[in-house]
Amino acid sequence: MKVNSKIFLFLILFLISCQGVRSIYEKRLNVDKSDINSVSLLEKTKLNNNQSIIYFCESFDNKLQIEVNGKIVFDRKLKTIEQLGYAGSCIVENDKDVSIIVDNKKYIKLNSEKLPKYKFIYVVKNKRNYKIEYTNKAKSFR
Repeated sequence: MKVNSKIFLFLILFLISCQGVRSIYEKRLNVDKSDINSVSLLEKTKLNNNQSIIYFCESFDNKLQIEVNGKIVFDRKLKTIEQLGYAGSCIVENDKDVSIIVDNKKYIKLNSEKLPKYKFIYVVKNKRNYKIEYTNKAKSFR
């Protein structure tokens, strides 16, 4: 019976690790005023202090919903443009709870404590794994 329990525990840990969400936080908490790309993008999008922009990058071909405080603010299918590595973006209020729902199956909750500190959130998908990068530096797409 102990061997079966160990195998069962190993399978659970394996499945959990295969479908993970990894978050990465940039150390700099302010937009660098000398970073022309970031500053101009913020000016063009006219982001308020309580807003951030979420970018979906790489390997998306999914129906995505974004909920802010339980209200759906984004609901569409996105497909990555392979030449750019870009699928789509959405501006959200960063002082409220934000959740991303992929294909009505995968729920990703953004860190509500850290979210107000960052203007750019990049969501990268690699098969069933997701990487969420919180940053104040705008990135260019290929």
